[in-house]
Amino acid sequence: MHLHLAAFVALLLISSGPVAAADQKKLTLDDLAKDEPASSAEGGFTIAQLVRASHDDKVILAVIAATGDGILWANTYAGAKGVNLVCPPQNLAFTDTMMRDILERYLVDAPDEGKGQRVVLGNVILKALVHTFPC
Repeated sequence: MHLHLAAFVALLLISSGPVAAADQKKLTLDDLAKDEPASSAEGGFTIAQLVRASHDDKVILAVIAATGDGILWANTYAGAKGVNLVCPPQNLAFTDTMMRDILERYLVDAPDEGKGQRVVLGNVILKALVHTFPC
């Protein structure tokens, strides 16, 4: 069952396809953080706004880093079963700010991802890791 879930996640990522860089103006994180959330039913923030706020708020930074760490641990477990979603260098030790920087660079490359609600933070961090460390 675990392999089926990993295969489903991999297919989902592949089907979403890369963002065509030539079609979009290169935005900064500050540009993205100005956007209002698509839905404010929960009084939510966009992912770009959370990343921007994480520069001043260590709790938000810790949430981003812990989410990324969880994804990397799941990747390690899946790798032991023969399925890798991301392939970072073997001896790379991730810091909280490194995880945020990976996410931030991804949002600049794929600005529509930064407009999503905070509830999809884990999905966007996974995509950022796959983008940064493809297998």
